[in-house]
Amino acid sequence: MNLRVKIFYMCFIVVNVFGDEGLVEDYKDIFERTFNYVNKGYVDSIDQSELLISGIKGMLKPLDPYTKVVIGSSKERLDMLTKGKYGGVGIRIGSLRDTLTVLSPMEDSPAYTEGIKSGDQIIKIDSVKAIGMTTREASKIIKGELGSEVVLH
Repeated sequence: MNLRVKIFYMCFIVVNVFGDEGLVEDYKDIFERTFNYVNKGYVDSIDQSELLISGIKGMLKPLDPYTKVVIGSSKERLDMLTKGKYGGVGIRIGSLRDTLTVLSPMEDSPAYTEGIKSGDQIIKIDSVKAIGMTTREASKIIKGELGSEVVLH
């Protein structure tokens, strides 16, 4: 019973928004009217942010695979990489049991120049013990401003 109601309701929204007027209206107005209509009249409560983000993602879907919505911490990471505010030592790390392990140093990177090799284990990062640390936690400590230093033990 619920499924039939929801399907009918969604068909009603499409007819109401796009019905007699066609696509003559400004697309912004169509998007806004649809959002407001769903927000006020949908049978369940909705997460407005999620609905808007889904709408934006849907709008970008027919474009090339590199056009994406980047929000929150993903945006911060992208800004670090694209605006030159990020520096790394040039290693890929993984976790072997509870110990961080160098998977590979990148050629001509600071880590490569200092003699770090695949298989090296990281016990401490600066003064912080690294045993039991996740690769994500370690990456946050190792990455920093360009030109800053980090000591790996």
